[in-house]
Amino acid sequence: SKIKKINDLKQKRILFVDEKSTSGYLYPEVYLRKIKLPQSSFKSVEFSGNHAGSVEALENKKADVIAVFADDEKGTQGAWTRFGKIKSVKYKVLWVSEPIPNDPFVVRQAFYDRNPKLTHEIMYHMIEIQNESTPQSLLHEILGHGELMPATQKQYDPVREMSDAFEVKVKL
Repeated sequence: SKIKKINDLKQKRILFVDEKSTSGYLYPEVYLRKIKLPQSSFKSVEFSGNHAGSVEALENKKADVIAVFADDEKGTQGAWTRFGKIKSVKYKVLWVSEPIPNDPFVVRQAFYDRNPKLTHEIMYHMIEIQNESTPQSLLHEILGHGELMPATQKQYDPVREMSDAFEVKVKL
């Protein structure tokens, strides 16, 4: 492929996953807007419906570039390694977003202000569940992933940036 860097995407066929996909559309779209590569700069902009469909389209040359999930911060693994079927296809990762936070367990600020000790106890007990005999598969089945960890407000800054870019008004 002649695509070596992001600016080589002009007039190429880009394939996103779905307009509601965080990794397959929302984060990449915010990045493309930020670097002044609007959708009008592409030859075509389409949606595949799922990550596997995007990888298949790239392998079959129905798209020049796809936006899909990466499993690590360096982009060494992701949808292309999970769903890729044509072993001779070589992939070039052009950009990897900030990590996308998973769904949080949260308490209202007023609850925390009144009950900081209880809030921390709940948080630590939830984290400890995964260190006990609870199988990771059960956590994955219940939570959608198999690991819990403390989070900070800063980790959600990319989500707020995305909301601002799409002019999403969040009511609290």
